[in-house]
Amino acid sequence: MDFLIPANSTKIIKESNAPFSQILFVQGWAGDAFGSYVLSGYGSGTSARNHVSSIGDGGIAVITVDGMEFIVKNTYTSELYCSVLCVMGRAPVIM
Repeated sequence: MDFLIPANSTKIIKESNAPFSQILFVQGWAGDAFGSYVLSGYGSGTSARNHVSSIGDGGIAVITVDGMEFIVKNTYTSELYCSVLCVMGRAPVIM
């Protein structure tokens, strides 16, 4: 599932209320404009249930968790190309 995040903007990855595991890939136009993250969890509730772990991070995106939503903020000066690879569970909704 591919999507773009405009410069200095935010996208939300909304998960279903079931176990999930995904890899989020982020790429920009410069050598340091990259990132890979594991998004995983199993349901709504406390922040202890849903997690984001960095595999490699060029510092162009900030990801926070709010319930079943992963909020991805583009801190880069240009648009970011993103792709979510679903490893387990349903595909998320990108808002």
